[in-house]
Amino acid sequence: MRDIRKRFDARFCIEIEALQVHEGEVLTLLGPSGCGKTTTLRMVAGLETPDAGCIYVAGEEVYGDDILIPAERRKVGLVFQDYALFPHLTVAQNIQFGLHRHEGDGKARTRDLLALTRLESLQDHYPHELSGGEQQRTALARSLAPNPHILLLDEPFSSLDATLRKDLRTEVKRILRETEVTTILVTHDQEEALSMSDRLAVMMDGTVRQVGTPRELYWSPRDKAVARFIGDVNFLPGMARGQEVECVLGVLPIQQETRGAVQIMLRPESIAVSLGAEGPNAGRVEDIEYYGHDQILNIRLDTGESVLARRDALQPFIPGQQVSVDTLGVFPVYAS
Repeated sequence: MRDIRKRFDARFCIEIEALQVHEGEVLTLLGPSGCGKTTTLRMVAGLETPDAGCIYVAGEEVYGDDILIPAERRKVGLVFQDYALFPHLTVAQNIQFGLHRHEGDGKARTRDLLALTRLESLQDHYPHELSGGEQQRTALARSLAPNPHILLLDEPFSSLDATLRKDLRTEVKRILRETEVTTILVTHDQEEALSMSDRLAVMMDGTVRQVGTPRELYWSPRDKAVARFIGDVNFLPGMARGQEVECVLGVLPIQQETRGAVQIMLRPESIAVSLGAEGPNAGRVEDIEYYGHDQILNIRLDTGESVLARRDALQPFIPGQQVSVDTLGVFPVYAS
């Protein structure tokens, strides 16, 4: 996508200078509700028309000056939030629906997709006889049937409960890796985006704020807004002097040479916690959010500042406990 512009009213406009998904990768559009993710996906599919710009799919210009290739000729697969399965067709028949555009043996292709999505035993079932996860895999198989150049997934796990959503993410990731299909996923779920993606594009207010790998965006976000949206975060005021910042937690190394007043970013995983108040950064546990596999400690330092620390859930912290904290890593900073 190049120089895309789509205006809805005087208050909101999607503007994308450049966005590219590489062959065979999973690119996730991540952002809050109403930021333009789904509309961007629909413009790629041909279901929405930009006001300006160019869109290329597999090297072919499908939208531009005097060019508008309709959705059915873009060779794009789309999985909707509600799956949009045909209720009067079986699983196998739903998959076969898109095969009129497939060159080759349609029955063999259907068998392959049933095996890939582990739906062989359900091929004669109707959508109302399937679980949510089975419906989702059927919709995915149907979209993959005609060998699309690119697969578009619009919040595909949003209607599922937490446990099923996690299991299905793993299953869908396996399918995407095995087929090596180029994929764009839309979600507002940070955990989903980080676990599913080769790269992320964070969207806010109709623009792409940053594109990078999950690790890059988590540990080196472009600005404070991206940092906050990607996950839990601490910002502490400090004074930068080259490659170091002096702040309430001491003198810490930073990612870029900077001077002057800044805000240093520390993820909760970068805060080490020890029992007792013997260290230089003493404080008290004010609150604990327990997640089973880990826990977030809200620690009030003796200096008055609060920090979040993510620790192993096996460690026996309790509210009111005296602790001391230390830091691990090299940190990004932002203008104060």
